[in-house]
Amino acid sequence: MKFQIYNTNLSPDVWDGMILKKEIRQKLTEIANDFYKQTELTAPVRDILLLGSLANYNWSKNSDFDVHLVIDFKNIDSNIELVEKYVNQLKSDWNNNHDIHLHGYNVEVYIQNVSKTNRSSGVYSLLTGSWITNPKYENFEVDQQLIQLKYNDALSKINGAIKENNLERVKQVLKDIYDLRQQGLDQKGELSNENLVFKILRNRGHLDKLRNTAVKIYD
Repeated sequence: MKFQIYNTNLSPDVWDGMILKKEIRQKLTEIANDFYKQTELTAPVRDILLLGSLANYNWSKNSDFDVHLVIDFKNIDSNIELVEKYVNQLKSDWNNNHDIHLHGYNVEVYIQNVSKTNRSSGVYSLLTGSWITNPKYENFEVDQQLIQLKYNDALSKINGAIKENNLERVKQVLKDIYDLRQQGLDQKGELSNENLVFKILRNRGHLDKLRNTAVKIYD
Protein backbone atom coordinates (compact mmCIF):
# COMPACT_ATOMS: atom_id res chain seq x y z
CA MET A 1 0.00 0.00 0.00
CA LYS A 2 1.55 3.32 -1.07
CA PHE A 3 0.71 6.49 0.85
CA GLN A 4 0.62 9.92 -0.77
CA ILE A 5 2.33 12.12 1.79
CA TYR A 6 4.45 14.81 0.14
CA ASN A 7 4.24 16.78 -3.10
CA THR A 8 6.65 18.87 -5.15
CA ASN A 9 4.22 21.80 -5.33
CA LEU A 10 1.41 23.45 -3.38
CA SER A 11 -2.12 22.40 -4.37
CA PRO A 12 -2.74 23.78 -7.88
CA ASP A 13 -6.46 24.09 -7.02
CA VAL A 14 -5.56 26.62 -4.35
CA TRP A 15 -2.33 28.30 -5.42
CA ASP A 16 -0.80 29.89 -8.49
CA GLY A 17 2.76 29.05 -7.61
CA MET A 18 3.14 30.66 -4.18
CA ILE A 19 0.24 33.09 -4.63
CA LEU A 20 -3.16 32.20 -3.18
CA LYS A 21 -5.87 32.33 -5.83
CA LYS A 22 -8.00 35.46 -5.49
CA GLU A 23 -11.35 33.67 -5.34
CA ILE A 24 -10.05 31.26 -2.69
CA ARG A 25 -8.83 34.11 -0.50
CA GLN A 26 -12.12 35.99 -0.89
CA LYS A 27 -14.28 32.96 -0.07
CA LEU A 28 -12.23 31.86 2.95
CA THR A 29 -12.28 35.41 4.34
CA GLU A 30 -16.03 35.61 3.80
CA ILE A 31 -16.61 32.27 5.55
CA ALA A 32 -14.40 33.29 8.48
CA ASN A 33 -16.20 36.61 8.89
CA ASP A 34 -19.63 34.96 8.72
CA PHE A 35 -18.59 32.47 11.38
CA TYR A 36 -17.21 35.17 13.66
CA LYS A 37 -20.29 37.33 13.26
CA GLN A 38 -22.50 34.44 14.38
CA THR A 39 -20.40 33.90 17.52
CA GLU A 40 -21.43 37.41 18.68
CA LEU A 41 -17.93 37.90 20.12
CA THR A 42 -16.73 41.50 20.10
CA ALA A 43 -12.95 41.08 20.42
CA PRO A 44 -11.19 42.66 17.40
CA VAL A 45 -9.91 40.18 14.81
CA ARG A 46 -6.14 40.58 14.59
CA ASP A 47 -5.69 38.33 11.56
CA ILE A 48 -7.23 35.45 9.62
CA LEU A 49 -4.74 32.69 8.89
CA LEU A 50 -4.62 29.75 6.50
CA LEU A 51 -2.35 26.98 7.73
CA GLY A 52 -2.04 23.22 7.74
CA SER A 53 -1.39 20.95 4.79
CA LEU A 54 -3.07 23.19 2.20
CA ALA A 55 -0.51 25.85 3.07
CA ASN A 56 2.29 23.34 2.65
CA TYR A 57 3.56 20.52 0.46
CA ASN A 58 1.98 17.70 2.47
CA TRP A 59 -1.53 18.22 1.07
CA SER A 60 -3.74 15.45 -0.29
CA LYS A 61 -7.26 15.10 -1.67
CA ASN A 62 -8.42 14.67 1.95
CA SER A 63 -6.90 17.92 3.19
CA ASP A 64 -8.93 20.69 4.83
CA PHE A 65 -8.70 24.46 4.68
CA ASP A 66 -7.64 25.24 8.26
CA VAL A 67 -8.76 28.84 8.78
CA HIS A 68 -7.85 30.50 12.10
CA LEU A 69 -9.31 33.77 13.33
CA VAL A 70 -6.78 35.39 15.65
CA ILE A 71 -8.10 37.37 18.62
CA ASP A 72 -6.87 38.32 22.08
CA PHE A 73 -8.68 36.05 24.54
CA LYS A 74 -8.09 38.64 27.28
CA ASN A 75 -10.52 40.92 25.43
CA ILE A 76 -13.25 38.40 26.25
CA ASP A 77 -12.38 37.37 29.80
CA SER A 78 -9.36 37.17 32.10
CA ASN A 79 -9.94 33.41 32.52
CA ILE A 80 -8.06 32.31 29.40
CA GLU A 81 -8.73 28.60 29.95
CA LEU A 82 -12.48 29.24 30.14
CA VAL A 83 -12.38 31.37 26.99
CA GLU A 84 -10.48 28.64 25.13
CA LYS A 85 -13.11 26.04 26.05
CA TYR A 86 -15.88 28.41 25.01
CA VAL A 87 -14.43 29.29 21.59
CA ASN A 88 -13.62 25.62 20.94
CA GLN A 89 -17.29 24.81 21.49
CA LEU A 90 -18.30 27.63 19.12
CA LYS A 91 -15.90 26.22 16.55
CA SER A 92 -17.20 22.67 16.96
CA ASP A 93 -20.83 23.77 16.65
CA TRP A 94 -20.10 25.67 13.43
CA ASN A 95 -18.04 22.92 11.82
CA ASN A 96 -20.60 20.27 12.75
CA ASN A 97 -23.50 22.31 11.38
CA HIS A 98 -21.86 23.32 8.09
CA ASP A 99 -20.43 21.31 5.21
CA ILE A 100 -18.56 23.88 3.16
CA HIS A 101 -16.15 22.85 0.41
CA LEU A 102 -13.94 24.79 -2.00
CA HIS A 103 -12.51 22.83 -4.92
CA GLY A 104 -13.40 19.64 -3.04
CA TYR A 105 -11.57 20.61 0.16
CA ASN A 106 -13.53 20.94 3.39
CA VAL A 107 -13.36 24.27 5.23
CA GLU A 108 -12.71 24.15 8.99
CA VAL A 109 -12.75 27.35 11.08
CA TYR A 110 -11.03 27.95 14.41
CA ILE A 111 -10.53 30.79 16.90
CA GLN A 112 -6.95 31.21 18.06
CA ASN A 113 -5.45 33.28 20.86
CA VAL A 114 -3.03 35.93 19.66
CA SER A 115 -0.38 34.60 22.05
CA LYS A 116 -0.41 31.09 20.55
CA THR A 117 2.58 30.06 18.47
CA ASN A 118 1.62 28.13 15.33
CA ARG A 119 3.61 24.94 14.76
CA SER A 120 2.80 24.88 11.06
CA SER A 121 5.71 25.41 8.70
CA GLY A 122 3.38 27.24 6.32
CA VAL A 123 1.22 30.13 7.58
CA TYR A 124 -0.56 32.57 5.24
CA SER A 125 -2.43 35.75 6.19
CA LEU A 126 -5.77 36.03 4.40
CA LEU A 127 -6.09 39.65 5.54
CA THR A 128 -2.80 40.88 4.09
CA GLY A 129 -2.52 38.34 1.28
CA SER A 130 1.03 37.40 2.24
CA TRP A 131 3.04 34.64 3.85
CA ILE A 132 3.83 34.88 7.56
CA THR A 133 5.80 31.63 7.47
CA ASN A 134 6.86 30.61 4.00
CA PRO A 135 6.74 26.82 3.47
CA LYS A 136 9.99 25.28 2.36
CA TYR A 137 10.16 22.24 0.13
CA GLU A 138 12.25 19.50 1.67
CA ASN A 139 13.86 16.52 0.00
CA PHE A 140 11.64 14.29 2.05
CA GLU A 141 11.34 10.58 1.49
CA VAL A 142 8.58 8.65 3.20
CA ASP A 143 9.62 5.48 4.99
CA GLN A 144 6.74 3.50 3.52
CA GLN A 145 7.59 0.35 5.45
CA LEU A 146 7.69 2.10 8.83
CA ILE A 147 4.51 4.09 8.09
CA GLN A 148 2.75 0.85 7.12
CA LEU A 149 3.93 -0.85 10.31
CA LYS A 150 2.74 1.99 12.57
CA TYR A 151 -0.53 2.28 10.64
CA ASN A 152 -1.25 -1.44 10.96
CA ASP A 153 -0.48 -1.33 14.68
CA ALA A 154 -2.83 1.63 15.28
CA LEU A 155 -5.56 0.08 13.14
CA SER A 156 -5.29 -3.20 15.06
CA LYS A 157 -5.77 -1.31 18.34
CA ILE A 158 -8.73 0.62 16.94
CA ASN A 159 -10.47 -2.49 15.63
CA GLY A 160 -9.73 -4.35 18.86
CA ALA A 161 -11.24 -1.57 20.98
CA ILE A 162 -14.33 -1.40 18.81
CA LYS A 163 -14.78 -5.17 18.97
CA GLU A 164 -14.30 -5.15 22.75
CA ASN A 165 -17.09 -2.57 22.97
CA ASN A 166 -15.71 -1.08 26.17
CA LEU A 167 -16.04 2.70 26.54
CA GLU A 168 -12.89 3.21 28.62
CA ARG A 169 -10.85 1.11 26.19
CA VAL A 170 -12.13 3.05 23.18
CA LYS A 171 -11.39 6.38 24.85
CA GLN A 172 -7.91 5.22 25.86
CA VAL A 173 -7.00 4.11 22.32
CA LEU A 174 -8.21 7.45 20.94
CA LYS A 175 -6.16 9.33 23.55
CA ASP A 176 -3.08 7.23 22.82
CA ILE A 177 -3.31 8.02 19.11
CA TYR A 178 -3.60 11.77 19.76
CA ASP A 179 -0.76 11.65 22.31
CA LEU A 180 1.52 9.87 19.84
CA ARG A 181 0.70 12.45 17.21
CA GLN A 182 1.53 15.29 19.59
CA GLN A 183 4.79 13.59 20.53
CA GLY A 184 5.71 13.39 16.86
CA LEU A 185 4.80 17.04 16.27
CA ASP A 186 6.88 18.13 19.26
CA GLN A 187 9.93 16.14 18.21
CA LYS A 188 9.98 16.25 14.40
CA GLY A 189 7.10 18.47 13.28
CA GLU A 190 4.42 17.93 10.65
CA LEU A 191 6.38 15.31 8.73
CA SER A 192 6.94 13.05 11.73
CA ASN A 193 5.88 9.44 11.22
CA GLU A 194 3.37 9.76 14.07
CA ASN A 195 1.63 12.74 12.48
CA LEU A 196 1.59 11.11 9.05
CA VAL A 197 0.02 7.94 10.45
CA PHE A 198 -2.54 10.07 12.31
CA LYS A 199 -3.50 11.84 9.07
CA ILE A 200 -3.92 8.56 7.20
CA LEU A 201 -6.10 7.13 9.99
CA ARG A 202 -8.19 10.31 10.03
CA ASN A 203 -8.51 10.54 6.24
CA ARG A 204 -9.70 6.92 6.02
CA GLY A 205 -12.38 7.48 8.66
CA HIS A 206 -10.94 5.25 11.37
CA LEU A 207 -10.85 7.99 14.02
CA ASP A 208 -14.45 8.98 13.29
CA LYS A 209 -15.41 5.33 13.59
CA LEU A 210 -13.71 5.16 16.98
CA ARG A 211 -15.40 8.35 18.21
CA ASN A 212 -18.79 7.19 16.95
CA THR A 213 -18.32 3.89 18.78
CA ALA A 214 -17.63 5.76 22.03
CA VAL A 215 -20.86 7.76 21.62
CA LYS A 216 -22.82 4.63 20.77
CA ILE A 217 -21.56 2.72 23.82
CA TYR A 218 -22.26 5.66 26.11
CA ASP A 219 -25.79 6.17 24.75
